[in-house]
Amino acid sequence: MNSSSTKNNTFCYDLPIAVGNSTFCGLTEKWSPRFSEGRLLAMTSIPVLIYWIILFKMIKKLYKTIIESWQKHIDETTEEYWAQNPYQYLEGVELLYKEEKWADGVNCSCRYYFKNYISNLLASLRRSNEVGFILRAKSYFSLVVLVLVKYFWDAIDLTLDVYIFYRLERGDILDAVIHRNDHVNDSIYAFAILGCLPKILAWKLYQSLAKQSTEGEYLSYAKNIIVLVGFLFEDGPELILEYFYVEKYITSYTTLMVAKDCMITFLLVQTAIKTMAYCLREYKERNHAIQILIINVIVLFSVLSSILRVAGSLYQYITKKLRRSCFEITEGRLLQTPFDSECMRGIDYAVFVTSLVPLSVLLILISMFFVMLVKVLVMIYKRNRTFVNISDEEVNFVTRYT
Repeated sequence: MNSSSTKNNTFCYDLPIAVGNSTFCGLTEKWSPRFSEGRLLAMTSIPVLIYWIILFKMIKKLYKTIIESWQKHIDETTEEYWAQNPYQYLEGVELLYKEEKWADGVNCSCRYYFKNYISNLLASLRRSNEVGFILRAKSYFSLVVLVLVKYFWDAIDLTLDVYIFYRLERGDILDAVIHRNDHVNDSIYAFAILGCLPKILAWKLYQSLAKQSTEGEYLSYAKNIIVLVGFLFEDGPELILEYFYVEKYITSYTTLMVAKDCMITFLLVQTAIKTMAYCLREYKERNHAIQILIINVIVLFSVLSSILRVAGSLYQYITKKLRRSCFEITEGRLLQTPFDSECMRGIDYAVFVTSLVPLSVLLILISMFFVMLVKVLVMIYKRNRTFVNISDEEVNFVTRYT
């Protein structure tokens, strides 16, 4: 990218424009960083460090819970087994006792036979208990361990997001002449940091509920709720902001960003396949749990928008070309106009629609829930004062979604 000065303190600058004139003239200033290097490092490193500390505390607590549950189950099932097989237990104790009292003249192979018989019996019992525990705890592991793996990836994702923010504020990712939107950058940072809080709270709630439920339908429903919580408070807004204001304007890329996008694609495709399989199974079985199907459809839209976002980003990394209509010169500064009709590509419209649909539906559902909740609370207050009855439909709506 080249620049040339003119007589009236303005300059021209060349960008890799795909079609049309690639030179922008009438510019008076380039973009400059807002924060000092030390402040920027503190803004990006402290939140990441705190999140990783919280994550490892969650791992430690999870490990302790699993070990305690494992040992408790083995002890309980061992006692239950011996209670149901008292003669086998007594026989084993008697054989061990007699084995110590036998004379030296008794064949040693017999003693080893009985000793190994009891040892193998106990080992077999313990193995069966452990296998039984794993089978019974399948639901718990699917919720807690797999969700924990997801949050481990979220920690990596947070680290990469703040790293991108760090480089963006330093002026490394976009060309120096392109002025960043300060409000967009602040929003990206805020959603990356604050978006982790509802995920942690949802995971803690999930961990407590996982121990009390073994219904596969409920567990699938609950896992989708976590996905939607993350999409509503972080992934959805971040997707729109990062794609349209950062990734569409990248003319050079790093291996790290490509690796991140490839990893995201793998996880998203896996989630999309599972979600579609579940929806098809529910449709074939003619299940009338409409709320579960709606949740799965919303999840599918959110996953599809993320997949399209990755595809659009990789396309930009490969072509490294920009559209002139994606810029405008205002007061000597080159500003971004990503939503201009001539700037929008076909895949951009697809990303925007598929991300806006789940966000809009989720906001509408949340608004409806809170309106109904306030209405019920007001009616409860009036009932306590004037004995006004609350309709069953209103009570069922609140209890169903809480």
